[in-house]
Amino acid sequence: MNPAAPPGPFPLPPSRHSATGLAAALHERIGAADLQALTQATLQDDIDAARALCRRLKGQGVPVRTLLADLVTPVARHLGDLWGGDACDFVHVTIATSLLRRLVLEIAPPPDSDAPADADARRIMLVPVPGSQHTLGLLVLSRYFQLAGWAVWSTPCATLAEVRDQAGQVWFDVVGFSIGSSLHAPVLADAVATVRASSVNPDVRVIVGGPALLDDDMLGQSAGADGAALDAEGAVRIARVLVGKVRGGSLVTS
Repeated sequence: MNPAAPPGPFPLPPSRHSATGLAAALHERIGAADLQALTQATLQDDIDAARALCRRLKGQGVPVRTLLADLVTPVARHLGDLWGGDACDFVHVTIATSLLRRLVLEIAPPPDSDAPADADARRIMLVPVPGSQHTLGLLVLSRYFQLAGWAVWSTPCATLAEVRDQAGQVWFDVVGFSIGSSLHAPVLADAVATVRASSVNPDVRVIVGGPALLDDDMLGQSAGADGAALDAEGAVRIARVLVGKVRGGSLVTS
């Protein structure tokens, strides 16, 4: 495959927003041409083109969270589809994903570590299910929560023991697991149970997200989680609901 020309037009995902008002207008500023342009820039390893696209969209008033949710995320999924459909090889996808990661770190840099912590901020741990590979999605999710005012602890490759130790030492209002494949469902259930048993917060809430939920929307419920989200915006919304809700009842979803 020629990485400079990804096959076919980009499948524009449906808007997450209402059809009226400012939110819809902002979403419409990210169109199929923008998604196609970023896909091509990543496959060509052209960080300058990717930066220029983001600068233009930001100049049009598109907020960072929208860039993450409606530009970076669908392009990342599209790259996975290209690889899964043998339209793009592993090397090109790896290079493209690495560029997207660099882009996320530039448009949504991590908080200043020297800045005083907000004592009133909700705290969330965000980790992949041990053995699951979903690092870019986890980075986007972490930035989304930070932009929403949460204090985030996250690592791309935590073991179950590390998750247990962190939950047992630090107060978290919510723990979020990202799962890339339903093959890791048994590990997810073990991880949820481990967090509940070890957390210093006796009322800790657990949410689940990641690509695997697109294939099996019952994964969260089967694993004993409190909520399940298909995207970053839904995850933030569910986390907010859960910290103010008495535990029990049905799974909270986006």
